[in-house]
Amino acid sequence: MTHDTLTIGRRGFIAGASAVAAFGQAVAAAAQAAGGPRPGPAPRTVGSISLTGDLHPAHPRLLLHQADIAPLQSLVTTDPIAQDWCSRLRADADQICTEAVSVHEQQDGRSLLPVARTVLDRVRTLGLLFLIDEDASYAQRMWEELEAAAGFPGWEPGNFLATAELLHAFAIGYDWGYDYYTAPQRTMLRTAMVTLGFDEAETQYATPGAWHESLSNWNLVCNSGIGMACLAIGDEVVPQCQALLEETLASLPNGLAAIDADGGYLEGVMYWEYAIRSLTPYLAGLVTAVGSDEGLSSSPGLSETGYFPLYLTGPTGLGFNFYDAVDDARSPHAMHWLAERYSEDVFAWWGEEGARENLSAYHLLWYQPGAAQSPTTLGLARERDFGGLVATTRSAWQDPAAVFTAVKGGTPDAGHRDLDMGAFVLDALGRRWALELGAEAYDVGRYWEDGPGGARWNYYRKRTEGQNTVVFGSGPAEEQVVSATGSVTRVEAAPTEALLVADLSAAATDRGVTSWLRGIRLLSGRRQVLVQDEYTASSATEAWWYLHTRARVDVAPDGQSAVLSHLGQGRVEARILSPSSGARFWVMDARPAWDSPDPWNQDRNLGTIKLGVEVDAATSGTLAVLLTPLRDWESAPAAPVVTPISQWAVEPDPPAALATLTVDGVSVGGFDPEVYTYEVEIPDGVTTVPQVSATGATGHTQVSLTSASALPGTAVVEASRPGSATTRYHVRLAHPPQVPVLGSIIGTNPAEFAIDGWDATFWSAKGDGQWLRLDLGSDQSVDGVSIAWSRGDERVFTFEVEVSSDAQTWTNVLAAQSSGTTLALEDHTFTPTTARYVRIVGFGNSSNDWMSVTEARVLTSSGAWPDSTAITTRLAAVEVTADLAEIELTGSAQVSVSGRMTDGAAADLSGATVTYHSTDTAVLTVDANGQVTPVAPGTAFVAAVVRTTDRWQVWARDAVTVLDPNPPVVAETDGDTTVRGGAYSSANYGGIASMIVMASTAADDVREAMLRFPLTDVTAAAASATVRIYGKVDDPGGSQIDLDMHEIPATWDEATVTWASRPALGSLLGTATVTSSYGWIEVDVTAAVNDALTAGTSAFAVVVRQDPAIGDGLRVSLRSKESMPEEEEVERPELVVQQV
Repeated sequence: MTHDTLTIGRRGFIAGASAVAAFGQAVAAAAQAAGGPRPGPAPRTVGSISLTGDLHPAHPRLLLHQADIAPLQSLVTTDPIAQDWCSRLRADADQICTEAVSVHEQQDGRSLLPVARTVLDRVRTLGLLFLIDEDASYAQRMWEELEAAAGFPGWEPGNFLATAELLHAFAIGYDWGYDYYTAPQRTMLRTAMVTLGFDEAETQYATPGAWHESLSNWNLVCNSGIGMACLAIGDEVVPQCQALLEETLASLPNGLAAIDADGGYLEGVMYWEYAIRSLTPYLAGLVTAVGSDEGLSSSPGLSETGYFPLYLTGPTGLGFNFYDAVDDARSPHAMHWLAERYSEDVFAWWGEEGARENLSAYHLLWYQPGAAQSPTTLGLARERDFGGLVATTRSAWQDPAAVFTAVKGGTPDAGHRDLDMGAFVLDALGRRWALELGAEAYDVGRYWEDGPGGARWNYYRKRTEGQNTVVFGSGPAEEQVVSATGSVTRVEAAPTEALLVADLSAAATDRGVTSWLRGIRLLSGRRQVLVQDEYTASSATEAWWYLHTRARVDVAPDGQSAVLSHLGQGRVEARILSPSSGARFWVMDARPAWDSPDPWNQDRNLGTIKLGVEVDAATSGTLAVLLTPLRDWESAPAAPVVTPISQWAVEPDPPAALATLTVDGVSVGGFDPEVYTYEVEIPDGVTTVPQVSATGATGHTQVSLTSASALPGTAVVEASRPGSATTRYHVRLAHPPQVPVLGSIIGTNPAEFAIDGWDATFWSAKGDGQWLRLDLGSDQSVDGVSIAWSRGDERVFTFEVEVSSDAQTWTNVLAAQSSGTTLALEDHTFTPTTARYVRIVGFGNSSNDWMSVTEARVLTSSGAWPDSTAITTRLAAVEVTADLAEIELTGSAQVSVSGRMTDGAAADLSGATVTYHSTDTAVLTVDANGQVTPVAPGTAFVAAVVRTTDRWQVWARDAVTVLDPNPPVVAETDGDTTVRGGAYSSANYGGIASMIVMASTAADDVREAMLRFPLTDVTAAAASATVRIYGKVDDPGGSQIDLDMHEIPATWDEATVTWASRPALGSLLGTATVTSSYGWIEVDVTAAVNDALTAGTSAFAVVVRQDPAIGDGLRVSLRSKESMPEEEEVERPELVVQQV
């Protein structure tokens, strides 16, 4: 093999440009650049690597060689960053040495993956410290970890991610500890890799449509784990490793196609991190083991992909976590490899930032001293578009108070996706004001059914109403077209402003929307955010604009403005600029609308609320909402004039700017000419107003100053020059603020929620000993605390109270429990004592180990602190009840509504507006007074929507069934199963949660579904009888096919029947067409059921198949009776018999 080599960096990585570069990458790049569909599986061509001729003969050979160890040992003693990281990793390694080895268990209740990741992290840490310190105890503990994992009964090949992570761990452990192990130990490790990993991998690669052909993170993770292991033992297990290595090289381009040419990743930033942190060790390992990565590192977009997490992370440190993601920004060890490979110093900076909180051994291994350069230093653009999928912009890179926002396009190709086109987030003043809810629990049931009609779209966090975007129309169906694509089409910027525009016209065509543009502008020196939507529709269509937040929200009585606030942390003023009438703000809990699906097991999003704008139905509209972040001392600038998005433009000429800004001759920390507001702390005791000074950026710039008149106060500096816009800088001068409340952790909900005077918010922390500290500002006589607990009417909270005068030495004054009967403040008194600080220490509650404080007060000799009269309550919930849950077709029912306040008190609804609704007017109607009138047999929800004078909207609903005087008999299957031909003809699949039907010319792939229905409840002849089965085409090869249904004898047992023992095929009962959208497949079987009843049989059975004459059919997935637990309503197979 020959190499085109490029030597890079300290350890001389070599990047090849060989065969894999031709694996369809040019096609991928062209398709992505044109906005067209992403390519299918790449041609299964292989590279030119030969393990017998190219593999580095010695160990270590993965990621480093023996010659690299001495320089690394020197680095960790001479470079401060490397020294710190090594010390932290050594402490981790020492801790691992005290812990038990990993065991085979499903820690998350779903898979072995958490254990596999623990094994990998331990092996990396122990292995690298063994190489650096040459301490055999680390190698011994690494061996013990690997020995335990080698003894697992399996590596869970059904979830091959776990298998891949363990192969990665074993590859590193084997390679880095090679000289420490004995020959029998090495044999044990190789055997585990082969039997628990490689043999299963061969099966995976032989399965069409599996992860190796996909765009998902699975492709990169699984291929990389397999490839790493092949490189580790390729000279000892040659034929199998050679074959598997070639499989990885042929498959990886499929996964790499998920990276856009601009560096964006289809599945979002969290799965980008997972995929890239797995891929980069393999690419690096190929270079160190065989001298070339076969051109994989030259794949389109890979050189740019380090920008993806960088740009998607706001100044709060939170990422834009669209899709199934958490908002914890990820800066993986891969950033260092990307920095070295592509000479991008800002990637190294981001890697170093990530190592502060999430250090791994690979951070240290790939660290480049002096390489890191911040985005501010490099003058990095503040906005970026990632292939139309998402674009972001910000007011500054390293200002923690900066404004940050983003807008989301969308593509049907993405795994883990939401119906979220148009979604945005907003950071400002160090807080996230508009947030993404992220993932639902993965085990809620049918979560991965993401095609049209899929159950994924029943979950609030995946629906459009659970996003910060616009919902057109109403009802339970998907609010956006599942197969639609939306794209960011414009990204423009100037020093004081920026704009992002997305064309989302295809998103809601199912709801009559014919065009939709969403634009986001940063205005007024990038201090204000304008979110503007322009749309047209084929008929008058109502719209709702949504923003999810954990802030307090107060809406003005006229509904035209709202204020989002965090106590002591500023506010965001929201104003409707357009339309001038017909739109109004409401605030509500983050939950489904009254007519939306509401699965019983989905997250209730406690602590998050939703600001909404209701827009009257129209055939076109421009909705413009201005969001202005303001510090407590700031007032809002003038609102902009609303203009069409097509006329938006940025000012091309730069404004006048400052070169320097000082306070009493000292440069203002973090000064940036393009950041226009600063807060400077003046030491306590200083009463003289400091002098603010500034100089212009050019000789033609004039600077004028208006000094602060007192402390606290604000100095205003104006920079101007002929022909340019004047720029105004604000410098706030104030003494250090008192921090009245502090939590033991900085969690999702800030500590100030516990004293914000609003019982709709709360602060929480998990684990015994977590605490909330209240600072009175000076020593006072205290004699108790008053605490309201979240869910305090359901749970008993255990806690202690400690007091201190210096926040250093604490005295315990109380051990107590809440009553568990109220949401209101409860007093807990103790002997009067003098203290400045009061600390509430939690020890969980009667249900779990969380402490969740809604409001806390300190009882002092002069009254409660803070003032307890400031607590604001609001309508928390309503209950709707009908006087009859079941009513005759000729009857009626009356709906009643009651409410509960957030403090648990009964609500007075006399001033509220209540409207009544039916979820199915074909079943029943409800008039304005809550009178229910039956229409036809069936079940529908009766809903009551309550709107209060403080502009909260709360709803509830109750099911009402209209009885059928002659109801059909609905018989669910008492047996259903798939049978499979060929080599699987003796296998039973009776307990599987779905059934598969497929015709094929390959006997092994033929599948049929058998179903049996009891007839014991059918007591008369059938006027009609229909078999109903829920399913869809689940095959990349097509979207529609016919299914044939035949009668068969009902004498089989689902627990034992197989293809070989299946009963003889009876007559054809009917044919039904199934598509790629989930739906009911129905066949009329009236005559056959009547024949069975006449014959006196107790059951009726059918087989569903595809006509073998078609040759190769399509895979169809059908629900079975095992699809979900009995307590959840799902679409199980049924025989519906209407008796004569």
